[in-house]
Amino acid sequence: MRRYTKKITLGLSILILGLLVSSSASAIQTGQPYILSNVWNRLCIDVENGSSTNGTNVRHWGCSLGPAQQWYFDSTGDGYYLVRNAATGKCLDVYDFSTSAGGNIALWDCHGATNQHFSVVDVASGGVVRIVSRLSGMALEAWEWGTAYNTNLVQWPVSGYDNQHFYAQIAGTVTSGCPSPPETITVNSTIVVPAGTVYDGGCRRYIAGSAVGDGSQAEGQDPVFRLEAGATLLNVVVGAPAADGIHTYGNATLSNITWEDVGEDAMTIKESGTVNLIGGYARYAADKIFQINAASTFNVYNFTAYDGGKFIRQLGGSTFHVDVYIDSCDISYMDEAIFRTDSSTSTVTMVNTRYSNIGDELFMGVSSGNITTSNNTAY
Repeated sequence: MRRYTKKITLGLSILILGLLVSSSASAIQTGQPYILSNVWNRLCIDVENGSSTNGTNVRHWGCSLGPAQQWYFDSTGDGYYLVRNAATGKCLDVYDFSTSAGGNIALWDCHGATNQHFSVVDVASGGVVRIVSRLSGMALEAWEWGTAYNTNLVQWPVSGYDNQHFYAQIAGTVTSGCPSPPETITVNSTIVVPAGTVYDGGCRRYIAGSAVGDGSQAEGQDPVFRLEAGATLLNVVVGAPAADGIHTYGNATLSNITWEDVGEDAMTIKESGTVNLIGGYARYAADKIFQINAASTFNVYNFTAYDGGKFIRQLGGSTFHVDVYIDSCDISYMDEAIFRTDSSTSTVTMVNTRYSNIGDELFMGVSSGNITTSNNTAY
C-alpha cells in the first residue's frame, strides 16, 4: 500500500484544510526566477548534479538557492506555464508523456508540448501553490512523503496535502529553505544538542538574547547552539543577533541551516571531527563565515554564501591539518578568499561550484599541491 496509512496519521484537520483550499489562479510573475520549496519537507526543487542532459532527474534537495534551484514560469498564453530552469535553460517535463500516478518529472529541452505545460494554483497565503500537469491533471509532489535529500519529484492525483504544496518565492528575496518561520525564539542560554541526538528546529528562527551575545565581532560571545559529538542540527534559521552562531565538538551534521546575518562567526569547529554542512545559506559576515579551530574535515555541500570576509578560515597562525571539501556551492562577494589557512599541510577541494567577486584569490596560504579543483564556474 502506498502512503495512505501515513496520511491518516496527519489528522483529519489537514485533510479538511486540503479540501477547502482556494482554487484561484496564482499570482506568479513571468520574467522572475522562483525558488520552489516543498511545504512538507522544506527541501527545494533541484536539478540533479546541475546537469543539463535531457532526461536528468528533478528532485528535492537542501536549499542552496543557486541557479539549479531557480525556475522561470514562461506563459503559454492560455493559462499554463513552461517551468524553465535558470541554470540549464531546460524545462520541467513529465517524462515519456506519462499519464500514470507516480510518473517521473525530468528536465528536457523546452519544446512546448503538453507534457511541459503546468498550471499554478494558490492554495494558501505566503505564496503556497500547487503545480498541476496539463497532460495528466496530476499535481507535482514529494514522492512517498519523503523528507530526505534526493526525494523524487513525481506526479500524483491532486490530494490537497502538503507534500503537493510548494512555497513559490522570487529568488533574491529568499534567504532560507525555511520560508515564513512559524515563530522566533529568543535564546537566553546556549541550546546544547547532546551527543548522538538530532535537533530539528522546524524552520523556527532563533536569535541570541543579551546574555548570549549581541552579534558583533566582539570575542567571547556564546553560541546559540552547541553540538556535541555525533549531533545533528536540522531546519534552523539563525536570525540577528546571532552571537557566535553554532559551535561543534567532534563529528556533526548541519542540514538546511540559514544564517540571516552572521554574527561573530556562523559556525566554529571547536574540537576535531568531521563536520558535514548540507544545504543552507549565510550572508553578511564582517570577517569569516566559518572558522576551524581544530584538526578536522569540513565538508560543505549545496550551500550559498554571500558577502563575507572569507568563506572558511583556519585559525590564524595554526599549523594543524585541515581538509576542506566544497561541492555544488554558490559563493560570492568574499573580501579575501574562499579558504584561508596558515598551515602548509591543509588541503582544499572545490568541485561543481559557482563563484564570483572573490577579493584576493580563491585560496590563501594553501600549498599549490594541496589544491584540487574541478568543474567550477566563475560568473
